[in-house]
Amino acid sequence: MAIYADLGELFVKNSFTIAAGSEELTVPAVVDTMDIVLNNVKLSRAFIEDGEVKSESLMLEPANMQLQVQRNLAAAYFTKLPAIAVNGKLQAVDMHIGPDDIALAFGVLNENLNEGQTIPDEVTQLEDEDKDKQKQDKDRDSEGGDQKQVSSQLSLNFTIESVGVSMYQKSADLTTCKGVQTATEGLGRLTVHGLEVEADMLTDSSLTAHMHLVNCVLDDIRPERVDGVTRMFGRQAKSDEESQMMVVKVDQRSNGSVIIVVGFNDVQTCVCVEFLMTVSQIFLKGLEDGQSAESKKKKLENVADNNKSAAPTTLDLSLHLKVENPEIILVADSSRKDTNCLVMRSFGDMRLRMNADLMSINGGFSQVSINACPYLVENRKGKLRSVLIPCNMGFQLQAPTGKAQHINVSFQEVQVNISPETVSILAAAAQGLTPPQVDEEQSDDVSKDLWNVAKVKDQNFWFLREDIESDVDDLPLKAPSDVLLLPDQSRGEELIFTVDMFAMKIETLCGSKMVPMLSAEAKVDAFVKDWSTRMKMESTITLMVSSYNEKTACWDPLLEPLEKANGGHRPWNLNISMIKNDDISDTSSSTGTSTTTSSEEESVELAPPLLSITVSSVDTMELTVTKSCLNMLMKLSEIFSEALEKGHSEIQKKTKEAACTITNSIGVSIYITPGKYFEIPDYAKDGRVRLQPGENLTLDVSQQMSMKSPTRMHSINRSAREQDQQTIDFQVEGFKEVRSVVLSRVGHILYNLDPTTKQKADMLLSVALEIEAQMDNRFIVIRSPLQMFNHFSIPIEVYINENNSKRKIGVVEPGKRFPVPLYVAHTQDLFVKPEGEYKLCTKAIAWKELIALKKQGKKYVSYSCDWKEEGFTPFCFNAITEMDKLRYVKGSSIQSPKYIIHLHPPVMLRNLLPYPIYFTLAGTDKEVCVEKAGQASLLHVVMGKTMLWMTIKDYMNMDWQGEMTMRETLKTPLSQWGFRGARQGQDNVWLEVGVWADYSSGYLDMAIYSPYWLVNKTEQTLRYRLPLLMKVNFFYQSTLL
Repeated sequence: MAIYADLGELFVKNSFTIAAGSEELTVPAVVDTMDIVLNNVKLSRAFIEDGEVKSESLMLEPANMQLQVQRNLAAAYFTKLPAIAVNGKLQAVDMHIGPDDIALAFGVLNENLNEGQTIPDEVTQLEDEDKDKQKQDKDRDSEGGDQKQVSSQLSLNFTIESVGVSMYQKSADLTTCKGVQTATEGLGRLTVHGLEVEADMLTDSSLTAHMHLVNCVLDDIRPERVDGVTRMFGRQAKSDEESQMMVVKVDQRSNGSVIIVVGFNDVQTCVCVEFLMTVSQIFLKGLEDGQSAESKKKKLENVADNNKSAAPTTLDLSLHLKVENPEIILVADSSRKDTNCLVMRSFGDMRLRMNADLMSINGGFSQVSINACPYLVENRKGKLRSVLIPCNMGFQLQAPTGKAQHINVSFQEVQVNISPETVSILAAAAQGLTPPQVDEEQSDDVSKDLWNVAKVKDQNFWFLREDIESDVDDLPLKAPSDVLLLPDQSRGEELIFTVDMFAMKIETLCGSKMVPMLSAEAKVDAFVKDWSTRMKMESTITLMVSSYNEKTACWDPLLEPLEKANGGHRPWNLNISMIKNDDISDTSSSTGTSTTTSSEEESVELAPPLLSITVSSVDTMELTVTKSCLNMLMKLSEIFSEALEKGHSEIQKKTKEAACTITNSIGVSIYITPGKYFEIPDYAKDGRVRLQPGENLTLDVSQQMSMKSPTRMHSINRSAREQDQQTIDFQVEGFKEVRSVVLSRVGHILYNLDPTTKQKADMLLSVALEIEAQMDNRFIVIRSPLQMFNHFSIPIEVYINENNSKRKIGVVEPGKRFPVPLYVAHTQDLFVKPEGEYKLCTKAIAWKELIALKKQGKKYVSYSCDWKEEGFTPFCFNAITEMDKLRYVKGSSIQSPKYIIHLHPPVMLRNLLPYPIYFTLAGTDKEVCVEKAGQASLLHVVMGKTMLWMTIKDYMNMDWQGEMTMRETLKTPLSQWGFRGARQGQDNVWLEVGVWADYSSGYLDMAIYSPYWLVNKTEQTLRYRLPLLMKVNFFYQSTLL
């Protein structure tokens, strides 16, 4: 195999002209212009046999280049034009390479580079001669520098339209005379657009150069990835078309100092690990195949010689690297475009200064952020999840010549949010770390030149290699006592690592909002010395760990902070030190033993450990693990385990939720004045908002509070201070304003209202604030202290007496609470009835009467509502009072109706049998079915009067019936109930079931059950003999009671 070059067509044109502006000179300046055009240049990998090209694979498509060289023949006295001006343009270039092409190119390049290399001594001698010559030239220039005018020596302007390189997974097989690459074997394509180089060198050896690159694109062209992520590298789509992707400026001064400024703008890189590893494997394999054993050996020898003859550099270099708005993307699954990814953005700035005395690096990255989001930009709206909050990093390195390095790395605030979406993306990306094996054609292990005669000395078989042998007796032996450490000589290397605040928050998705669950805050100070010899590291970590309490919406300490002597709290401190002993003089003796002269005594001496790590703390570690914390940890483990198994999940769209929602359930108008923590709505008048009965008010966090800490994590101490600022003022119409109501803690708060007029002073009214928290959102209900709870499955209507008539004031929905209006709760009694054709209850519900009866030992009071027509059983219910749990009372609660009136059915029937049951109540004509494991409320039961008929249908091909009178004297907790079954031509058969009864809740809670079950799991039909010699077939998966 060889590289075959076809230089195509060459056109050369030469002309002489008089330079513009030199006509008035005695001897006008003449410019020699040479135009060179090179067309159809091709490059290929060819299979040559007997001096003829049998087949070839095209590596370089036909390319064209124009070049113009202008020489100023009067450069000695006419300096308006450069001595030499070169202008060139290379048109679009297209290349195709495979693994074999890479190996052949590297092989040819290595062989040519290794030829004619000089001996190191000769190189040193030539370098010394060049240095002396340069010194003489500088001295000569300095002597006549005042009289010599600086002019342009060389001017260069070269433009490349585009260069495209297509890489293939397989190379064309030239032995079969097929030298065409197929698109199905495509791997990647690198395209460079708009490369322009401008340079100007003056006569005093100074140089100014500029390079501009419009765009550089790397695409994945594998056929199976057409519908996946194909753009691996390039300029961001949102960037300006006229902007440059890379700009390089080089300024070399006459004294030899070089200043380089490199800038990258809007660079987008997609880190597809599987693609990158596949490409790297092909390049590494080609590089290894292109190097012969002789070239590798010579390269190692040259490296060793260069290291020996290395001398301090005299280069004076200043490098300024600027990276603006780069975007690095890590995709979860590159085979699809609707995948998720991690996007990192930052701004980088680094300055390197290198001279004979010092090398220094100063720089850092600002606004470094990582977000989890969908890969497609059009799907990212509302689906961004912050993984790394924007932070800054600073880096400094000082390395004086001949001295140790001093490094300083500092972070201001590093805040990391870990969510199931982030874990799933990382888990999916980790699966692509091992790229698929590149399919290689199976080749015969038998060499093609097996029958050719070859000299043995030219072969490199393993059995012909000479090994260096050594006698065991010649090896020096050392006793374990000879194991010594080298003297502790510090080289002065120092590394200072500082993190002002590192915060990590583990969060989960609740609905469409990310909710924090676990947080940890730390401050890290580390000091590392002599990492190249005996590394020593000492660090101090201050740590705070807290868990989020979902019920109270605040942080609970998991790692308790420590109390200070003068008050307050401080974090828990942890010290970590590490010593590395890798400079032991004889490490082979670390496992040896030495035996003393006495056969009974044996001592073992071990070498010091290679690495010693010490973790210590003088503070007492106190962990507080609550039930809510354990539930939270179990929930986190389940969610993150599911994320790891699932691997890919869609990121839910964010929905904006208010920080606080206030509901007016008091029955009269109220006025709300938000505190400084909340944003005042635009429709507020003088900072106050009027709420009519039943209306809601949503409040967001104010911009001032958001700007203070828009994304900062709330630790225990900081969140306590901030939550104290969450206050509101409210005023009930007709009463004075209640000020500074803190909304941080959940619970029920009772406030006494101060009337504005003296007419209302004789009546003390109270209002209750019900504060609930749901994942950092506050829900406040302003209501009266009296509530009514409906435990029925039908709505209950509530009435009051007004002008000798009944007025409906509300409806209590099933399973809901109804806050009684403010004035009604304090002054009037209530009447209720179910929705439908029922009358109001015969007597009023008065909370004072219920409390008095409860103090006398009566748990409940029974009420009934008659049907509008006679002959039907009335609707019955029990009223039970429960005192409201108040967290705080401001004023007095003695006269306040701080109670909840529960409305229960008189009987709750539960079916614990594996069969449905049917019941009918006396006075009703409807049969009700209760499914297995179901329950039903008996609404028309008058205790001691109502009869209950119950039926178990189609059990053992019979219907079983039982009857019972509902009374309060039913035996508790367990009793028996007999059911009668009949079959034609046979006597009645009885079946007994168990009855469980409980009156502790203020009503009869009754359950029908069977103490013993017989389940057939034999997959066969069995026969079971009942009492009275009754035989029953017992089928598979059936149950007997």
